Amino acid sequence: MSNLYDLFGQEETEPKPRNNQKWQAEQKANREYCYAQIEKSLETVGKSPELFQGYLNVQANFEYYTARNALLIQAQRETATKIADNTAWKEQGIFVKQSEFRNPILILEPGNPYTRDDGTTGQSFKAKKMYDITQTTCRVRSQKTGKLDDRMLIKSLISKAQ
Repeated sequence: MSNLYDLFGQEETEPKPRNNQKWQAEQKANREYCYAQIEKSLETVGKSPELFQGYLNVQANFEYYTARNALLIQAQRETATKIADNTAWKEQGIFVKQSEFRNPILILEPGNPYTRDDGTTGQSFKAKKMYDITQTTCRVRSQKTGKLDDRMLIKSLISKAQ
């Protein structure tokens, strides 16, 4: 019985230290991927009206994101409708599907400003992993619209005009 009490009395083990070099290398690779993807997207979007229209649709859907991030979203998942990082989805009680962790949407998020060797100030960026709502366990609800007859449509138009 004393062994049972020993289980509850144990101190918590220290968490494993994060492999900083591995994390930094991954961040650098993700940033380089983002910059290369932006350059590639700029070349192709300017040449194709369909891709430019797709970019405009993405920018309209994600109005608070920068043009660079809209290009990144379009290049990686053009059909995205709502994106958030894993933490934000968890806070809403929604979880990213296990199979989708390998397919994040990478965007660039501002980091800390820094001073260059010549004295000017630069802005660092971090690659952030985001996931679309279709990559989560959330069930997308379809909005059902009721059928309106002509009389109801005319009535609503008149009431809005007043």
